[in-house]
Amino acid sequence: MYNGADSSLVTLTDVTNNLKLNKVRKKIELLNWLQASVSHDMKVPLKTITNSVDILLRKKLVVGSAVQLLKPVLTSSRMLFFQVNELLDQSLISKSQF
Repeated sequence: MYNGADSSLVTLTDVTNNLKLNKVRKKIELLNWLQASVSHDMKVPLKTITNSVDILLRKKLVVGSAVQLLKPVLTSSRMLFFQVNELLDQSLISKSQF
């Protein structure tokens, strides 16, 4: 009651920033999930390629021009595997799971 009359109190809160923050958080969660999924799904095939080519070259199971073709494959797959690991590490660090 105010001055003998019934009264109501209305409180207004601006939730614009909260809505924007929640939207950004959802985007970050989605990007982290995507980053982790892509990197994890790429590791197995890359490791298979790297190991297979490495075995072929070390055991000299290929000769001639095949050796020259496989060396860049081995180097590239190792570099890509390293980059995928970096991507996965960044994803884990951003989720504080490292």
